[in-house]
Amino acid sequence: MASNNQNIITVSENMINETLRKKILSSPAGEYIRDYKVTFSQGYIYLNLNLQVKTLGALTAKYRIEVVDLIFKPGSHVLIADYLEDVSSSGGLAQNMMLKAVALKGGTFLQTVIGMTNPPGIKLDAKSCSVDLEQLLNFNHELSSMLTLSYLDSRNGMLQLAYQLAF
Repeated sequence: MASNNQNIITVSENMINETLRKKILSSPAGEYIRDYKVTFSQGYIYLNLNLQVKTLGALTAKYRIEVVDLIFKPGSHVLIADYLEDVSSSGGLAQNMMLKAVALKGGTFLQTVIGMTNPPGIKLDAKSCSVDLEQLLNFNHELSSMLTLSYLDSRNGMLQLAYQLAF
């Protein structure tokens, strides 16, 4: 689809929440994610996660993500986003106390998880995150050497990206 001389890729909530569900939940992250829901609304990406963390038990983590920049061009594939986090325990008093102890260490729950798992290419502080997609995903280098993406918007249940191909 083209609009204003731009080629647009539109990704629906349905595609992520239903079509890709099995693939996402069977990925390495599926060890911790029991269920999830992604919503695109008013320029934000909302992510609701039901988690099972061995030491903390069942948790609910809600994120509001604002894409600051998407650098997706030959040689560089980086996502930069700001986020707000709300994490709560689905368990009893002991789990709530353990979750509060994690929070008292400073930073966000996401910072704690990233610090423990140390995945390649992810850097974050209490409000923002950068993800080097090259280090996390196995790109088809032929296509990624020709494809440029830029973030447009996320609203009304749709994420929109503009793309260009250089042959």
